[in-house]
Amino acid sequence: MLSRHSSLPLSSIKDIDDQADVIILRKYPLFKTAALVQSYTQHVLKPHIDSLSDHVRYFIYILFINKGVDFIDLQSVLRNKNVMNCIPKYFKNLESPVICYKYNKPARGITFNYNKIVSDLNILDNTPNT
Repeated sequence: MLSRHSSLPLSSIKDIDDQADVIILRKYPLFKTAALVQSYTQHVLKPHIDSLSDHVRYFIYILFINKGVDFIDLQSVLRNKNVMNCIPKYFKNLESPVICYKYNKPARGITFNYNKIVSDLNILDNTPNT
């Protein structure tokens, strides 16, 4: 059936698509055949044009808890063939995301409160007497 349809001109494919579109009731005996034919005709008549938005890489922010997070190698897990096969076929963007680590605030700002020390500092009292 595919070889027959591929040799038809576009006007005939358009006519077949219109006829398959008329068969909308699921109780009709040729419903599944019409759906199969229409999936091919829609692919030929309205092909998917690859755009830049189909290849956008998104960021995944992961909390960096300890050095063991680096050993997991999430990039290779997300690019694994078995993981990629679990993505539904209707998803257009299949680019793997960029892994970014989110770090905790450093403890030095809490332990050594620089702003309080600088604001309480009186320079005139700390000058040597001459």
